[in-house]
Amino acid sequence: MAHRWAQCDPDAALSSILSRLRKAITGVQLDGRGTVRFGLDECDVDLESANAAIHRAESAVAQGHWERAWAAAQSAMFTARRGFLPGEDALWIDRVRRHLDEVHVRSLEAYAGPGSASAAPSSPLLGMPAAR
Repeated sequence: MAHRWAQCDPDAALSSILSRLRKAITGVQLDGRGTVRFGLDECDVDLESANAAIHRAESAVAQGHWERAWAAAQSAMFTARRGFLPGEDALWIDRVRRHLDEVHVRSLEAYAGPGSASAAPSSPLLGMPAAR
């Protein structure tokens, strides 16, 4: 088997694979032959979405908008708890995982907003009057 691969032209093999990939994937830009560039027109990157969601959640908590905080916190929470590249190890992957752990904790805090000590004294969601 190793002898068979030794006779294979790597550029031709890559070109063949890329040709099949271009036919199979629609809505994706795949440019180049020796160096490949992969581009997606409109897509959501879950890490960016989680960062935006936790920002929205924390802003809503600060403003006392509990419904908005709850929804945005859930979005960040669900994304962060999925993890990142399980089974892979690299320093940059560890940094992303630590950041996701941080986002997860922050999302839990925002989710608990009305019931947490740092929240405003009243919550329209819980129907509790302000403490006097």
